[in-house]
Amino acid sequence: MAVTLRRTGWAAVETTVALGAMVAFWLAASSGISIDPLDRIDQVSALAELGFRFVIIAMLLISALALAARIAGGQYFEATHRVACAALAGLAGGFVAGGVALALRGTPYALGGRSGDAGALIEWAGVVRRGGSVPSEFYPPLQIHALAWLADLRGVHAAYALKPFHLAGVGLVAPAAYLAWRLVLRPGWALGIGVVACLPFQEAYRPYPLLVLVVLLPVLVKSLDVVRTAPDRTVRDLIFGGLAIGAGCGVLCLLYSGWFLWSAPGVAVALALVFPWRSGRLAGVIVCGAAGLAFAVVTARYFLGVAHAPAIADEFIYLDVRVQPAYIAMWRGGSPGIFDAPGMWPPPGELGGVGVFSLLLVAGFGSAIAFGIRRTEMLVLGPVIAGTWLLRFERARHLAATHLVQLYPRTTAELLYGLLLASGFAVHYLISRPRAQTSAPRVVGTPAAAIGALAALALLLLFAESATVDRYMPNSIPNDFGALAATAHGTPRLDQSKAMSADVSDPAVRALVDGKRDTVYSSAPGTRVDHEERLELAFAEPCTFRVLRIVPAADGWPADLVVEASDGDTWRVVFEGHAMAAQHTPITVVTSPVVDAMTVRVRAHHLADVQGDRVLRLAELELY
Repeated sequence: MAVTLRRTGWAAVETTVALGAMVAFWLAASSGISIDPLDRIDQVSALAELGFRFVIIAMLLISALALAARIAGGQYFEATHRVACAALAGLAGGFVAGGVALALRGTPYALGGRSGDAGALIEWAGVVRRGGSVPSEFYPPLQIHALAWLADLRGVHAAYALKPFHLAGVGLVAPAAYLAWRLVLRPGWALGIGVVACLPFQEAYRPYPLLVLVVLLPVLVKSLDVVRTAPDRTVRDLIFGGLAIGAGCGVLCLLYSGWFLWSAPGVAVALALVFPWRSGRLAGVIVCGAAGLAFAVVTARYFLGVAHAPAIADEFIYLDVRVQPAYIAMWRGGSPGIFDAPGMWPPPGELGGVGVFSLLLVAGFGSAIAFGIRRTEMLVLGPVIAGTWLLRFERARHLAATHLVQLYPRTTAELLYGLLLASGFAVHYLISRPRAQTSAPRVVGTPAAAIGALAALALLLLFAESATVDRYMPNSIPNDFGALAATAHGTPRLDQSKAMSADVSDPAVRALVDGKRDTVYSSAPGTRVDHEERLELAFAEPCTFRVLRIVPAADGWPADLVVEASDGDTWRVVFEGHAMAAQHTPITVVTSPVVDAMTVRVRAHHLADVQGDRVLRLAELELY
């Protein structure tokens, strides 16, 4: 019991440190660094500021570790090492979250604005907030409900809640990977294997599917280890352990279910390999039964919805579908169609088209099997990798006949993550092997080795996180990650008049649509007889609006005013007022149906007399 309490206490400490470091670094970066994210020099300066802060904190952690090794006979070294590893994992996540927050500085939107996947999440969260149901056949529901809950909590539109929601998601990837692998590994190895392997999957546009991936595999390893050691556990531990496993996996499935599909064949094989067939079949049945029951209870509603929904035919042929299907060495992102890079893809390799990085993955995978063929982690990773390959090829080989993609390129992330983990375990097994006694001093396992490893990992995380943030900095390169940030900056606020996007060159007319009610449009003076004034606002793309608001100036309101909109073919009257008295408060018109306008025209008759001149004066014309 005392050992269990100590473990629980340390788990709470490491969780608090990792998440606290992530949130603190993220918030300090997003609120304490002032840049223009659309200026490249400011972007470089921001990256340098993030790096400067990261290095300072990493140096403090390494110094604390070195000091702990020297004082009180090193009795505080292990505790300090746990805290330092957890803090570094949190800093890695905070670096990315804070950096992407800087890329989005000045816009209330997440990457992509209100378009693409971001727009779909915003729309579905709005449906949930209005009491509707989530289209479970398209998307697991937990992410949508969480976004709706956050929007309710903050009292804002879901479009504005998506930004902190996604920043939190990408910030959680590194600390969540560390904490999940701590179920299996000691702190240094959880950082060196778990966090390093997750570095390619810190995706700020759709972070939650990849967050599920980096957590799911260590959870599966721990779960099957519980099954393997079931005969050594009490019935109470088996029941509660199984319930915890099933409920945890169920929550992950509701957040994103795709990895469960790809992992299923491998997990079935791994379960058969580790199940205690000889010495504890009843214990194995108890823990598996409890886990299955909890998983079914948590996910029943979702899977029933999927079962009763019409089958989805994914026919979207994009760049990754055209790539030879054995290539998985680089995960470019989970948003098909956006990142179709020009030029040769994949890049040519040196050995029969295979690059050095792929060769290292191959060597690491083979070595991990050789050194750890009986270890639970390899009994899980090996079959999961093999099963995912089979499902990938099974779907791809029918492409010519069916033209159904069925998301098989998404398996790239799981295969790459699995091979990176296997390579990390190969290093772990090699270093941790018992060695013959020699007169030479042993370095592995000493405080010096831990300090050196932490310093090396800090440097690697600095390289990787700075590069990850940089690719999300806004730019004008088509189909680049930075285009997602540029889209967010170019998306009008929900409370910003769409009239501001009109193509207006006349400074007088610009005052009518500049979003400032203290600037006034005035027609040219000098005409003392009544006449008609008209002006037009042209849009490069259709301007969709439901609300027209006319804000009068202090003087110059006409007796007759008409506002019309044209879709390019026909004109539609949006507002018409005749024989009106002077107005001093805004006039608001709600249209039904919505208006799609390429041109908005204002016509005014019976103009007001302002100091002897007949003029039209308006403070603002707003479209929402």
